[in-house]
This record gives sequence, structure tokens and C-alpha cells, in this order.
Amino acid sequence: MRTPHTLYVRETLLSFLIAACLTGSPGSVMAQTPSGPPPAPYSVTSSWTGGSVTLRWIGSETATGYYVYRGASSNGEQPTPVGTTSSSSYSDITAPSNSTVFYVIAAYNSGGLSRSVEVNARTVVTSNVHTATPLCATGSRLDDTHGGTANGNPVEIYHANNAYTQNWDFTYIPGTAANYRVQLHGTDACLDAISSTQGQHIEVWSCNGGVKQTWTAHSTPKGLTFTQGLNNMCLDVRSGASVDGTVVEDWPCNGATSQTWVVN
Repeated sequence: MRTPHTLYVRETLLSFLIAACLTGSPGSVMAQTPSGPPPAPYSVTSSWTGGSVTLRWIGSETATGYYVYRGASSNGEQPTPVGTTSSSSYSDITAPSNSTVFYVIAAYNSGGLSRSVEVNARTVVTSNVHTATPLCATGSRLDDTHGGTANGNPVEIYHANNAYTQNWDFTYIPGTAANYRVQLHGTDACLDAISSTQGQHIEVWSCNGGVKQTWTAHSTPKGLTFTQGLNNMCLDVRSGASVDGTVVEDWPCNGATSQTWVVN
């Protein structure tokens, strides 16, 4: 015959066994509360890829997740995080272009949160040798046709081949937001807009520092657009084609993949 005492003993024993299975040792079935916040993330790195800032760090097994805080100045991170993630990396596609942005990563759990040291990222192209890949033809590169350096030689796209015709010096123009001179590496030939008329092919011309050779970089979620100084039209692959030899021209900016470039 079952009595209330018997039922109580059986229920107590059942609770004991459940706790043992869940925790690996006898004890309460109640969830264990962390004694404090998780360790702060460390080895935090940041990199800009022409459209987003990628943050990576080493986290903690006791962290429930991570808050990503961003600011426009050192120690000026906003109190509201720009993102939350449970992994040890985050891609900030809303980072402002043409600036330096600052980040702190905070690990959190029910016991609190711990902040990392601050890192920053410069969301402009570094002054260095680069290639430029249009999103409409990811196997191609911005290319100086036949390697010609004479004034007026046209610029095209051509499949990636590591040739010098695809290596460009991006030189930041001091005192500007994000203006560059784009010069064929090892030559005096600069990327040049012929005129302010849309659809004109882009050429190379002896570097002269003129407005036709001034290119402004604009960050987008997937890459960069470049506007030329004459009329703010965008560097564009004609008709969005991907065929070798397709002309690169200036065209009204429209956000198309033919105007979005990944600079590596």
C-alpha cells in the first residue's frame, strides 16, 4: 500500500537521480548560477575589407555571448552595442567609411560582463600596392590595357594573372576624407577620367595631381565605390560584363556590382 511517506521518498530519490545525471554528481536540480562574470575577451583583432570591419578574439567557455561596442573616438564607445554574437568573431557592416572606428568586446553571462581592451580600424584604403576586383567579374582585375603607359591608354578588366598591369599604387591625398591617386605600379601613369561625360572610358595619363586623377573611396557592405573628381560619377565596368577586355568607364553611381570593387 502506497502512503504519503512512500511517495515523498520516491519523489526525493527521483530528484536526487535527475540531479546526478544533469550535473555528474548528487545535488540540487536547480541550474547552477555563475559565481561571477566570464573572463574578458583577449587577442582582439580588427581588419577592414572595404565594406565591413571584421573583429576576432579569444573568448571564454563560461560566456553566454558577446556584446560589440563601437565609438568614434578612443574610450568613446556608445553604451548600446552595435551587435551581439555567441561566436568569437563579428562583422560590422555598418561601420562608417573614411574614418577611424574604435571597438570594445564584452563577454557576458548571468554573473555579469567583462570588457576587452580597445582596438580600432581605419576604414580607408592603405597607401600601398593593390589590385582591384569588380564584383560583377570576381575573377578579373582592373587592368592597364597591354601595359601601355602612353597618355590616353585605356583601362579594362582582365582575368587575374599577377601581371604588373594589374598592380596599382593607391596613394592617400593628405587633408582629404578619402581621396586617392591611383597609379600603375612602377610607372608615371595615373588612372584618369577623360571628361565629365558619362560613358567615357577611363585611361591612364601622366600623373599631374589634377582633379581628373582624384578618386574618392566610399565604403559599402560589400566593397568600395570610387567617384572621380570631375562630376562624382563612379568607376564602372561597362554593362556589368565579365569578358576580358571590357572597358572601364565613368557612369552615374547606382550601387551595381559593376561599380563595387574589392581592393586587396
